[in-house]
Amino acid sequence: MSSVRSRWSEALGRLTLAGAATLLALGACELILRALGYEPIFNIYSHPDVFWRRDELLGWSHEPNSVGTYVGPRPWPIEFEAPVRINSLGLRGPEIGDLPPGGYRVMVLGDSVVAGFEVPWEETFTAIMESTLTTELAVPVQVINAGVRGYGADQSYLYYRDRGARLKPDVVLFIASENDLADNVTLHRMRRIFGKGALALRSDGVLEPVGYPIPAYPICSEWLLDASFRPQRVDTAFERAMCGVQTRLADRSALFTFVSLRIRQNPKMLEFLYRLGSPEGGAERLDTTQSGEESSGGGGDVAPRQELNATIVLALAHEVRRHGAEFMLPVRSPFAANVVLDPRAFAADGVTTFESAHDFSRPEYHFVHDSHLNAQGHEVLARELAALVAQRIQAIRAHAAQSRAHSEG
Repeated sequence: MSSVRSRWSEALGRLTLAGAATLLALGACELILRALGYEPIFNIYSHPDVFWRRDELLGWSHEPNSVGTYVGPRPWPIEFEAPVRINSLGLRGPEIGDLPPGGYRVMVLGDSVVAGFEVPWEETFTAIMESTLTTELAVPVQVINAGVRGYGADQSYLYYRDRGARLKPDVVLFIASENDLADNVTLHRMRRIFGKGALALRSDGVLEPVGYPIPAYPICSEWLLDASFRPQRVDTAFERAMCGVQTRLADRSALFTFVSLRIRQNPKMLEFLYRLGSPEGGAERLDTTQSGEESSGGGGDVAPRQELNATIVLALAHEVRRHGAEFMLPVRSPFAANVVLDPRAFAADGVTTFESAHDFSRPEYHFVHDSHLNAQGHEVLARELAALVAQRIQAIRAHAAQSRAHSEG
């Protein structure tokens, strides 16, 4: 018995010594790498609180008058370092001046595709649209970029209803994103500082706010709406632990940065490590039902996404029309191939729907390790959208001219 205890004691001692030696070696590496100029990943990439703030209605919104450099993609490697300026209204771009007589105002709603933090402002499709439309129509045209990273269709709708409509745009363009289906039913994602509320689709077709007031969600937690539109937590203890380890290392360790940058050429390894700290499937598992089989509202453990998304977009269209503006919608968006939007549902409201003529999945239109548009992709999208918006503005001008002639006659 004593010999067994002795062996266990010896083994434990060796294990303790090995652990101490490993910690000392890691500590020495950390100090050496910091001396060589390495920093924690969090210090290298953009801090979330530079550009965003907590928002009681939308979950998060841009910090007005903030200026900084957006670095990414996350996790790695760095492919863009774009200057970003947020104006006093919390929108990306310069201040919005008074609209000159005879001018038109266009608002573009959406998520990170619209915000375009990956490129300088002058290279975003909204900025290019503004200069193109002003030149082609020979009248002042303002294009307002109301996109915010991470927004679902619900947040775009709520933003326009409560704030965007005050800017009195003549045309509102909503760029749907494939993420909308998941974002609409996600209250909080792992590793995100901010959570959000959501809109529940009731049996009578009414959209009802849920998840308000928005709580301060733990950063290592994930909350979704279930099939009855009730909030449910979907992360496990293991995923929370892994998320905690990863976020602490990313925030504090230069050694973690060094190792991360060494494995960046292996995207499968990066994805594996990232998903260790995320619910299995998590919000992404919602993307497995693309054909609308949950549209009836029954079955499954998640909310019916296609029907909810279509109802939200239709509510946005109604709100835009109620304020006397034109609503334009890409029903087959190049960034939302799996989002089902029936153009017939919008025809009665005079909504202009269209399908993109370009395949934006082509590699020359986006970054190598990031799906967002690069400068070339923004330019191509700008040309396409400017041509469509120009047609609508010309129709508005013609209708106004006819109305004036009728009233004068």
